[in-house]
Amino acid sequence: MKFREKKVYISILLAIFIFSLYTPVNASPNLIIRETTTTLVADMDTYVNSALPTSNFGNIAMIRSGSDNDSTYEAYYHFNLTSKPAGVTKAEFSYHQFGWPPGPPILNISVYLIEESWSENTTTWNNKPSKADKVGTILTDQGNINLKTNITDVIDGKSEISFCVFIENSKTYVGARETVVEGNEPMIIWTFTENAEINVLIPGSSSVWSSDAGSSYTDVSIQWSSIGTIDKVNIELFKGGNHLIGLALETDNDGEHDFNINTEIFNTGDDYQVKVYDSNDPNVYGFSENFTIRQGVEVPDFGPIIIIAALAGAGAAIVVLFVIIRKRKKPR
Repeated sequence: MKFREKKVYISILLAIFIFSLYTPVNASPNLIIRETTTTLVADMDTYVNSALPTSNFGNIAMIRSGSDNDSTYEAYYHFNLTSKPAGVTKAEFSYHQFGWPPGPPILNISVYLIEESWSENTTTWNNKPSKADKVGTILTDQGNINLKTNITDVIDGKSEISFCVFIENSKTYVGARETVVEGNEPMIIWTFTENAEINVLIPGSSSVWSSDAGSSYTDVSIQWSSIGTIDKVNIELFKGGNHLIGLALETDNDGEHDFNINTEIFNTGDDYQVKVYDSNDPNVYGFSENFTIRQGVEVPDFGPIIIIAALAGAGAAIVVLFVIIRKRKKPR
């Protein structure tokens, strides 16, 4: 019976060992794999008007699309795809629909692929590119809304792409890249997987934040490295694993934040940490090593210091004794 139990234990240990060989392990404790998004704003857009067949509208902040009794309008958008991120799982063409005049209660909006070249500043009704395959249709009774068309299968293998947005049963305005409202620009929204990580480099275990003599403030620097799509970061101060205060909110993810801090408001200790994390995803973060914050300037306790200076002059030796007593400033 005991021999059989030993065989079972050995089999379990062997299984655990083999499983560990094939189980992926993050090289860094801060590294995560996440799904995230980024955007690409159109680099060209315009519209054409059948009633003004030789006119160009390349610098207009609101683009017309659709038709009425007098005119037909078609909106065009172009994107350079060379900055397409790796690991894309979904791509969406997003454009803003501002609203429409009296007409059908539901707008029928079509998105067509454009495969011919065109220019923002020269395209007119007379030389507009031809519409190719329809890649999406949206029915909506809403105004002032961002609409999205899935183009994941359309962008494969392309370095650039163009679309025509046409309102099949009415006329309305759609967004242009010149719009002053952030988020209303025509854009491609990339959804992709990436490795994301933040590592705090400074302060380190040997760092000490302590104010200068005669002042309660000191200049400090926080430095970190990161990978992944991280635009802004938040920075916080911890002591003994507990959150104390925020040090920076949505600061640029440029790897360094310098500021002036009053060390007198903190208790002296060597268990402080700085946390840096992605402002848009708190799951991506890094902690510094434990470091020290000290109130005031601590002077080593050498006791009496006797400085003897011998000065010679006019055939006589003058010996001057200086006795300086320094006391250590006790931490509060």
